[in-house]
Amino acid sequence: MAGPLAAADRSAQLAEEQVDNDEAVSNMTAPKDLSFPLRLSPQTTLHIQLTVLATSTLILLTTRSQSTSSSNSALGSFVYAMPNRLAPDSPPLSTPLYALPSSIEFATRVAKIIAKRTRKPTYVGCSVVFEGATVEEEMEDIGDIGDIDWHYYLPSSMELTSSVPGERSLPKLLSSLELSMHPSIFVFLTFPPSTNPPSGLFQQMMFREAEGLTVISTLDSAEEHGLSYTFPSRMITCEVHSSLEAVGFIAEMARVLTEHDLGVNPVSGFYHDHLFIPRGCEQNAIAALKAMALRAKSKLEKQA
Repeated sequence: MAGPLAAADRSAQLAEEQVDNDEAVSNMTAPKDLSFPLRLSPQTTLHIQLTVLATSTLILLTTRSQSTSSSNSALGSFVYAMPNRLAPDSPPLSTPLYALPSSIEFATRVAKIIAKRTRKPTYVGCSVVFEGATVEEEMEDIGDIGDIDWHYYLPSSMELTSSVPGERSLPKLLSSLELSMHPSIFVFLTFPPSTNPPSGLFQQMMFREAEGLTVISTLDSAEEHGLSYTFPSRMITCEVHSSLEAVGFIAEMARVLTEHDLGVNPVSGFYHDHLFIPRGCEQNAIAALKAMALRAKSKLEKQA
């Protein structure tokens, strides 16, 4: 038979559990609904319902097209994903809680993307139906879901803090992007591993590798010192304070430049990212990136 002390301990434990439950309920936000047409199937609308729980997020995905209605949507897959705390740079871990062949892969991909972007455990329920879509088309629509600024929809009390300053939200980085171009022409130089660059050589950046020392200098300074160089380029600075933890910023700019057949060597400083563009291609690069920023700004405004 339990004594008075055991009963008191049990009562205290129940009281603590009730407090925890009350806090969890108070931290839960009302569901938020988003929707947009699928990129390659404009007649089909993707509906997203986001609910922020005390320690996780719940996302429900479904589609509606002219030939279907919400009343006949089948039960979809349900997936749990969480950031890999032991290896933060690795993909999130996931496990299917309920799986249907038609939606499990899409649900898993989305759950991992959102868990990585929000750095929170994520539950995804998915009854999305792609009518005749290819894998590539599905991946483009997954990209649209990943591009949503999920931190914008999280209450400030639920945002994860970071010791690394700067903006981490990819949509905000892209939509607020402004560019400036340095007037000098820059070149890349290399020196043996055990040596230092000549005294007086202008150094925009220096990086040591096992094979040798890389220095980015100006064309004028390199020629003044009689040094061999490669890749004459213009330095375009992204005038937005991007976090060193930001994911996808440089990748998206590189993708846009690739579409215009433009090469780039990106360098990240503590405050800004810098793009070294082949000399003669800088104006085309600026035009392409400005168009990208306008598209991102328009998209973010529609989501607000």
